[in-house]
Amino acid sequence: MRFFTLLLLSFTVQAQSLETLLAERLKTERAISDSEQQWQIEQHNLERTILLYQKEHQLLQLAMQKRQAERDEVSSKREQLLQQQQQQEQQSAQYLALLSTAKQQLAPLWASFPPPLAQQLARPYLELNNSTLSVSQQVSALATLLKEIKRFDSKVHFHLGELPERGWQSEQLYLGMAQGFYRLPDGSETGVGLPTKNGWQWRATPELSQQINAVFALYLQQQKPQLLDLPIREITP
Repeated sequence: MRFFTLLLLSFTVQAQSLETLLAERLKTERAISDSEQQWQIEQHNLERTILLYQKEHQLLQLAMQKRQAERDEVSSKREQLLQQQQQQEQQSAQYLALLSTAKQQLAPLWASFPPPLAQQLARPYLELNNSTLSVSQQVSALATLLKEIKRFDSKVHFHLGELPERGWQSEQLYLGMAQGFYRLPDGSETGVGLPTKNGWQWRATPELSQQINAVFALYLQQQKPQLLDLPIREITP
């Protein structure tokens, strides 16, 4: 009887131990299950966080690339502007050197220009020598001077003007810039004009009256074309 009681007590203890073990196991399994569920939730949140980070990283890279492209564009434009500035400075230096040379060369020749040409180019000549004007304005004036000088020197020009020495109205013919002829309207006096270091000068040449009147008649189509013996004369300053 005592043995049975001990056996029953032992069985009861074992049963309680087994129940405790089962309870502990169940508790452990629930903890594991809860942990797995929690981990799944955390894993899902982590994956979302990683995805958001990747998107933010991509956006950041795009922003950085855009900013770098803008910096490169600004740097490129700055470099272009610097090159343009350097080119403009070089061109400006070249123009200034050109203007300086042109002024030095034209100054001693200006007084010897034929009177109508000097009168025509008076304004651009003043602009060329006006240091208060911009370089482009002075260069434009120089271009006008050179163009008109070349045009005048390549043609024969008829002009009506006064003889400075006498104040008489006369007809004048200019063979370019090298020589000119004049006659009074009635043909009573003729002469030759030449450029000299003292300016353009006229001189009466009665010995060439016939030839000079013939030159005017040919130019004005008052007689048929013919060869004329008209030597070039020099005026002694």
